[in-house]
Amino acid sequence: RRFTITSTGGALIGSNYQTQPAPTNGAIIEGNVGIGTTGPTAPLHVDTAGGGVIKVSRLGAGAGIFQMEADGTDGTLTATNAMLFRAGGSERVRITSTGNVGIGTTGPVTKLDVYGSAAINDNTLFLRGGTDNNWRMKWGSSLLSGGGVEFYSVNSAGAGFAFAGNGMASPAMVIIPNSGNVGIGTT
Repeated sequence: RRFTITSTGGALIGSNYQTQPAPTNGAIIEGNVGIGTTGPTAPLHVDTAGGGVIKVSRLGAGAGIFQMEADGTDGTLTATNAMLFRAGGSERVRITSTGNVGIGTTGPVTKLDVYGSAAINDNTLFLRGGTDNNWRMKWGSSLLSGGGVEFYSVNSAGAGFAFAGNGMASPAMVIIPNSGNVGIGTT
């Protein structure tokens, strides 16, 4: 025997499971299962030409409806290109293949790129530099020459503040508190 349906609505599929009790209104399946494919290569292989591939929903109230685990630990969600998260019919979050995360943008260019308002509710924002401990925080255009305010820490110069006007090639004023220097019209 390779296929059994029980009186409790359970099903056993595969020769190695025929001696097991079938779950009520459930199924135990030996081998890979293919939906939309005749050659499944994973325990569940779903292939479709268009639209959503898998829909997970929950009837009634309760906690989350989608959970992934690998041997009782965190699971892995894999995408070859960008991974998109949609809500309300629109893309809300994107993780690119390079690891950049965009919220409110479809083309994040940094590790975290937020288009729109963001709030930090515990009143603290930590900035950590790379291996050289340099960090920068900017308001304004992508380059300070477009106007804005920049706070920075550079090992050789210490922490500082820079202010620039629109179209300026260099900051209009630089303050380096550690040295006591204030520069106007110079970096």
